Parts: sequence; structure tokens; C-alpha cells
Amino acid sequence: MKQSVIRKIIVLTLTLTLLLAMAVSAEEPAVKQNLPDQINVVLFGLSGDNDGLDTNRTDSIIVITVDNAHKQLKFTSVLRDIKAAIEGHEPQKINAAYRYGGPDLALQTLNQNFGLNLKDYITVNFDQFAQIVWLLGGTEVELTAAEAEYLNEDSLIPAEDFEAGPRHLDGYETLEYCRIRKIDSDVQRSARQRGVLAYLLNKVTEMSLTEFSQMMTSFLSIVEATSLTPGSILTLCSIPYSEYEVINNHFPDADLDYGVSGGIDEHGEWVWFMDLNQAAVRFQDIIANEQPVQEPQE
Repeated sequence: MKQSVIRKIIVLTLTLTLLLAMAVSAEEPAVKQNLPDQINVVLFGLSGDNDGLDTNRTDSIIVITVDNAHKQLKFTSVLRDIKAAIEGHEPQKINAAYRYGGPDLALQTLNQNFGLNLKDYITVNFDQFAQIVWLLGGTEVELTAAEAEYLNEDSLIPAEDFEAGPRHLDGYETLEYCRIRKIDSDVQRSARQRGVLAYLLNKVTEMSLTEFSQMMTSFLSIVEATSLTPGSILTLCSIPYSEYEVINNHFPDADLDYGVSGGIDEHGEWVWFMDLNQAAVRFQDIIANEQPVQEPQE
């Protein structure tokens, strides 16, 4: 059987499963669904650089936690400049793990450095991310004066009329907005990414069954890779997200009681240093326990 036919069958199966899940979700309260206390999915955003060095580094790593025990939906950005141990390689920036061993090594690196048990992931590259944003009709953001100026000078965006204030962004405009870094830091950059992700998720939750079916069929044909099975998607879609508080965070975060410092390593690169044993305790706390709403901090 040709791969294209197999792929269509898989997409159809997933779509039907998702529709069934949403129907169950609409009829039964969360308490009757025997949901696990938490579900974690890692979103890997791959670099689009093709210089032979940065290809397939993770430009963004976001741990999405559905905390059913505390009714919180958590987006935790893992800052890409964390100096981490990567099996088979010398310690270096954590975003290199995907380049060396794909999602398996990237997950293993997160788990071994921070004592986690992450298994599921979704991977998209730059172009795929832009396609997904277009698929969902773009995003609405509140631009600062510095962000507007940066986008006006971005050679990859045709428009040069960005101003501070509310703005609708298309796929590539959203991509470039998420990649802004030089005007502030990777902390604010990750906050922009999480804001866009939360906005897109909200658009999905407002869809009708027909719209959702069409969107998922397209989404599954766009993404680079995912470990999600029909069963895990069924569970994810049965959750009443409208009842959940959205928690945006980044790691390292405002609770810097684990030896965190920024500096230049032996290779001349700026990295985040930290006590990984203490950092693991904090990361596990973010995922497993109820978290307060926090504003991004340096």
C-alpha cells in the first residue's frame, strides 16, 4: 500500500477519534473522565537555518502541561541557552540535543538533566509553524514600539507599516514576531512565543466540530513529526480547557534559588549555568504543583 494512502487512513482515523473525543467532552464533566493528574507534551520548534551548524537545533522548546489535578494549562519555555549534559556529547546549549539525535535525544536530555519523564512531542519547523498560523487565520498581538520597529526592519516581511498597538499578523509575520530577540532577551522572546501559542489554542477551542475536523486533518499533514497516538489525542481532546487557568512560565524562571547565572563558557558562548540537581527540583515543582501567575523576568 502506498505511503500516501496509509497517511490518509491515519489522518482519517485520527480525525474521527478527535470528533468522538469532543462529543464526549461536551456531554460529560471532567470529573467522570478519569483523567490522569497531568499530561505533558513538548513542542519543539526547529531552526530554519541551513548553514550546516544550526540546522535542526531547537529554536524553541515549550513543555505544555495539562495539570488536571489543579486545573491549570501550563506553557513552560525551556530557554535554549541552558548549559546541559547531552549523552554522547560534551555539555553545551540544550538546543543542540535535537540536532544530534532528533526528538528522542531531545526528550532524553530534558529528562536526564531535570529528572522528568517526558515522552510525547510535536515538532514543527519555521515554514510549518507559519502554515499552521495561516491555517488558523493568523494571530492578534499587542506590539510594543520596539517590536514594531524590529518588524519594519525585517527583510523577510514585505510590510513596513507596523506601529505600536494591536495588530493582526499572518503566518510569516507571526513567525518573525516569535523570533524577535535582539531588542530584549530570550526571556521576553519565549514570552512572545507562549502568548501566540495560547492565542492559537483559544481559537481552536472556539471551533465547531466541522471546523475542528478540517483543521486537524490539515494540521496532521503539516507537522514535521509527533509521538501522539489516536488514544492520547482522544484524551487531550476530552479536557474542558475553558475551565483551566493558563500559566505562562519560562525556565530558568523568577524562582532562581538553584544557582542560576548567565555567563560565557569555555567555547566563548553565552549560556545559563545552574545547579542541575536543584534545578530539577524546581522544574518538577512547576510541572507537578499549582503555580501562580507570573510576569516574565530577567
